[in-house]
Amino acid sequence: MSWRDRFTETEWNTLRLSPFAAWVFIAESDRNTSINESFTQGFQAERLASKGELLGEVVESYQDEPGMFALSEQLGLLVRSCQNREQAMAIAVANGVALTREKLGDTEADLFRDQLGEFTRAIAEADRDGVFGLRVSEAEASAIQKVLAALKLN
Repeated sequence: MSWRDRFTETEWNTLRLSPFAAWVFIAESDRNTSINESFTQGFQAERLASKGELLGEVVESYQDEPGMFALSEQLGLLVRSCQNREQAMAIAVANGVALTREKLGDTEADLFRDQLGEFTRAIAEADRDGVFGLRVSEAEASAIQKVLAALKLN
C-alpha cells in the first residue's frame, strides 16, 4: 500500500501543500535564487534522503504538472486568506504535520516533520556555489528559521 492510499484526496492535497508552501516561501525569500533550480535540487536531495518515506512520495507527486498548478492555486487561496505569506506557510506546514500525526501517529509525524525541515534546508542550499563563503543568503537563513519555527524544530 502506498502512502497516498492511506489518505483521502483532500488529505493528500493538505500533505502536498506542506513542502510546497515551504519551498515557495524559501525560494521567494531571496530573489537571486532560481525557483526552478532550487526546487529541482531540493527535490533530488529529498528523493534520495527519504526513499520509501511519506515526504518522498509527496515530493515525487510534484512531477504531475496539473497537480502543481492546483497546488499553486491552493497556496494562493491560503495566502489571500492570511495576513501574509509567512502565516500561510506556517499554517500549511503545521496542517501537514498535524494530519500526519492524526492519521499515522507520532512516529511518522515526527519523521515527516524532520524530513520537511531537511527539505527546507536543501531548497535554500540549491543552486549555490558558495559566493563569499555563503551557501545560503541572510534572507534564506531567516526564512529557514521561520519554517523550522512553524515545524517546531528550533
